Amino acid sequence: MAFLSLRGLRKTFGKFVAIDHLDLEVEKGEFVVLVGPSGCGKSTILRLIAGLEDPSGGALNLDGRDLSGISPKDRDVAMVFQSYALYPHMTVFKNIAFGLRMRGVPRAAAKKRVAEVAQTLGLEGLLERYPAQLSGGQRQRVALGRAIIREPKLFLLDEPLSNLDAELRVSMRAELLHLHARLGVTTVYVTHDQVEAMTLGDRLVVLNAGKVEQTGTPEEIYRAPRTAFVARFLGNPPINLFPAALRSGNGAPALRFGAAEVELPPEILPSGWLRGGPSLTILAGLRPEALQLVAPWPAAEPPASSRGPLAALRGTVELIEKLGKEKVLFVRCGELTLQALAPPEAAVAKGGSVELRFSPSAFHLFDPQSGESLRRQARA
Repeated sequence: MAFLSLRGLRKTFGKFVAIDHLDLEVEKGEFVVLVGPSGCGKSTILRLIAGLEDPSGGALNLDGRDLSGISPKDRDVAMVFQSYALYPHMTVFKNIAFGLRMRGVPRAAAKKRVAEVAQTLGLEGLLERYPAQLSGGQRQRVALGRAIIREPKLFLLDEPLSNLDAELRVSMRAELLHLHARLGVTTVYVTHDQVEAMTLGDRLVVLNAGKVEQTGTPEEIYRAPRTAFVARFLGNPPINLFPAALRSGNGAPALRFGAAEVELPPEILPSGWLRGGPSLTILAGLRPEALQLVAPWPAAEPPASSRGPLAALRGTVELIEKLGKEKVLFVRCGELTLQALAPPEAAVAKGGSVELRFSPSAFHLFDPQSGESLRRQARA
């Protein structure tokens, strides 16, 4: 049995269904990230695990123990909130030691334990300061210290880095990874930030409207998204998604979009992919990094061939976003505008004509109604 198990978990607020029959298993020592847009139910799941909300249905088990009816203080769970929730009238020492004091731990033992936690988090010289005298990153470490000192079975972290500036978020992500490696405590982390999720998680759980869209390692989900929602949500710049017609041509599948037609490797589609009729309308996707800028191309040149090992599209650059390490090009190809990546030294200008090459195997293919992937790898 998994260390943390959620079976058929359901939570409603009146007629609104926040969590809809959710199943999730977390193994001991895992760092699992719940990721999704605002309102998808991420924080509600944490509050249900912590006992701050009562489920409307389903079962919750932690380390083989049914959590039904068990109060938050008896669940052996520590939660870190987005707002830090420090006591402003208490020093750093007293904030960290508060949980031990409430449990009646002797002062000498509590002092020793606070010193150990402070050393782990780099707070040794700040123990006599008050929260108002600390930076955002220091306050976050104090909040983590207050959770760590309890030595819980499970950490619940609810967007703990969202109030920090960009540079501090990067350094705190590294600190969290080091901390998890040292402590080995099972952690469930909530964020809406895809970069944070991909960086931190051993495993991601992508949520949408109270349901799990996909679970897997960051690499698995990015490489083989099971739905169009997952493909859109993970990736920066976002995936290019556009309607296309999938048909059988010359014994092999072919994809037609706008004036272009690209032959696809037969192995990327499961058997019986064409469900009646000569063609199937789908959503096709290409990630920006899959589009290779070959060179600026004279506008008078004829359209590039889309057959062979690499397909090609030609278009006009409508917009350039300069990110330092790379450029994001918005290229108008007929009726489509595609985002592509280019090195910073690429000699491209707004209004210029360019050629984009890509492998036909790079396409992600989705059912436009259900959003489910049609690719063999993602379906498996």
